[in-house]
Amino acid sequence: MKRSASFSLLMVAMASVLVRTSAFAMDTQLPTKVYIEVQTDGKHCTIKKVKVLCTEAISHLRDTLKLPLDTEVGVKAAQAAPYKDVKWVLGEVGKSGYLHPVAFLTPPKSRK
Repeated sequence: MKRSASFSLLMVAMASVLVRTSAFAMDTQLPTKVYIEVQTDGKHCTIKKVKVLCTEAISHLRDTLKLPLDTEVGVKAAQAAPYKDVKWVLGEVGKSGYLHPVAFLTPPKSRK
């Protein structure tokens, strides 16, 4: 009887460790979609609340966040972000090898 109780306690402890390990693994999974947001100055981008130069956005995804190429990368733009800079970031995402949704940009209409 004593041996059976010890075995049961051992099994409960092992199950507890497995549950905690799998919960930790789920918390550390990489995102499947990330956005690069071009800021109003056109030179800075925000990725997951971190401000970087737009010219370093792809290397930030690859080297700092260590995102695999099957991550979908979207591009957002602040309301007053320059058209040419948003277009440039979209082009860089397209050349990067990351998955990206297709977007068509139309030049802004002048507000005269």
